[in-house]
Amino acid sequence: MKAVRHEELTVRVVLKPNCGLENTRASLVMRRIAPLCDNLSCHPHSVKSDRSTIAFLRDHGLYLRFSSPTPEQVLLTIKSEASVVCVTRG
Repeated sequence: MKAVRHEELTVRVVLKPNCGLENTRASLVMRRIAPLCDNLSCHPHSVKSDRSTIAFLRDHGLYLRFSSPTPEQVLLTIKSEASVVCVTRG
């Protein structure tokens, strides 16, 4: 049986700024959506373990690339996070 490949989407997630916990918030977003995704990656890659990513996340946002059988559910889950200001595709 052939595996079904789902379209890969890239989104930019803007988090509430200037709390000093942007990397923690970014990793929580990823943890919430991971079960909904076939694959998931982010930029910056080391948000979980590297506090130096805070400045990038504050200035540019978190970039997520994922594929999922339910991409709209993934987007809704991201948008429902209290720390998320907005989500844009691209």
